[in-house]
Amino acid sequence: MGRVLVVAGSHGMAGAAALSAEAAMRSGCGYVYIATASSAAPQLTAALPSAILRHSLRAGQARLGWDDLPLLFDALRNVDAVVVGPGLGESCEEWLGEFLGRLETVPTVFDADALNALSRRREWLQQLSRCHVITPHAGEASRLLGWGNDASRVN
Repeated sequence: MGRVLVVAGSHGMAGAAALSAEAAMRSGCGYVYIATASSAAPQLTAALPSAILRHSLRAGQARLGWDDLPLLFDALRNVDAVVVGPGLGESCEEWLGEFLGRLETVPTVFDADALNALSRRREWLQQLSRCHVITPHAGEASRLLGWGNDASRVN
């Protein structure tokens, strides 16, 4: 009965957050918190009524931003693990480095847009620790390895 924070979703990408949160629920997590953009909150509330939403209070916000870091930092106090990336959009690069600094000892899964941000800011890879897991598909792995978009090299 653990507690997980899913940092995911943006305008038009609520499904990515929903799938990640549902996977956490099905794996046996007792509490699933979702930190998302306010524009994605109504869809997530309808899809996953048992999830606990933490969203920006700025009405109609399309994606999480720098000014949402206090919300994310506060949510970290109550969880055992974090999932970050699905459906966040490319703009997550603006704040992900600062958030990453708070995840040093928190078991964290990095996926999707978080991996894309890590591939563009390769110096952040040095901050990953043994409690961090990356889940790239072939294209994301290729970019993380500095091979561009040549996914065939990964296979």
